[in-house]
Amino acid sequence: EQDFDILGQNRRSSLQSINGRFSYKLSWTLTLMPKRTGTITLPPVNFDGVLSEPLEVTVKPAAQDDAQPLGDLSLEVAFTPAEGYVQGQFIYTQRLYHRGWLAGGDLSDPDFGDSDAVVRQLDQIRRYSLFRGGERYQVYEQTYLVFPQRSGELRAAPAVFTGQLREPGRSPRLKRVSAPGASVTVKPVPDTVTSVSFLPASELIIEEDWPEEPVEFEQGRPVTRQLRITASGLTAAQLPEIDFDEVDGVRVYADQARREDVFAQEGVTGIVEQSVALVPQRGGNVTLPAIEIDWWDTTSGRARVARLPAREIVVKGSAAAAVPDSEHPTADEEPLVIESVGQAWRIA
Repeated sequence: EQDFDILGQNRRSSLQSINGRFSYKLSWTLTLMPKRTGTITLPPVNFDGVLSEPLEVTVKPAAQDDAQPLGDLSLEVAFTPAEGYVQGQFIYTQRLYHRGWLAGGDLSDPDFGDSDAVVRQLDQIRRYSLFRGGERYQVYEQTYLVFPQRSGELRAAPAVFTGQLREPGRSPRLKRVSAPGASVTVKPVPDTVTSVSFLPASELIIEEDWPEEPVEFEQGRPVTRQLRITASGLTAAQLPEIDFDEVDGVRVYADQARREDVFAQEGVTGIVEQSVALVPQRGGNVTLPAIEIDWWDTTSGRARVARLPAREIVVKGSAAAAVPDSEHPTADEEPLVIESVGQAWRIA
């Protein structure tokens, strides 16, 4: 902590069982603010004797701020990006700057009128300090994710803060400040988009996991394929379930998709995970078709396709008859999922 202020910490863990094989995932997320400029080396992370590589970062000086001081108390609001797409993510931020000690107060909730937008407040309020016009300010920052459901202008009403400000040697003073309204342009679905679902995101990828590599396929023996869609700037509810085409010689049994949203200051990342059991019905060569998802790249402003290429598999023949349908998992049966929540374990 001698080089950084830790603004936020998050710890997530999960345990899954697929085909009798358990996998455990544990991740930490730290939000850091550097205390000095120059080259700083983040030391290795030690986890049960396993060390990560050290990470070297370069901290540049803050841009010179020629703005005038804000006074004892000031409020600003901002939208990012300045323009975007219907059903896409906008970030609306309220920043309260103050000098002295703020003895409580009330900040108005954002009001987007009749804009037909889905709004989600991020739970974590950021607190940090900065210089503005040569003066040092404490900053409280609250962020909202906004998903407009129709094109046109998205406008936020003026924001208001009322609270008591106390300075050394002086009695608390009741102060009221406001920030003017803000607006952004919401573009409609581009004419070139032909897919049923419009998915505006800064990144969208699709990945697969197998119980082992290389995967061995045998007639009548089920193998579980784990698929994962990850999209930056979309919620999991906006993402489609994966369509599985019929495969000649293979029966396909898809489980119900599992959805999760991961929130951070830069927005939401939607995750959809889906397991599918593949049961070969004959020996020989089989082609698993490609899986494709059309999406719209909000950074480059063009249509893109996330794709898992087709996969050729070789199925070993078996003297045993193919397993009857009653012995295979069905779409109503979910894989065993065990997650740690705090210090407790939840089994679903």
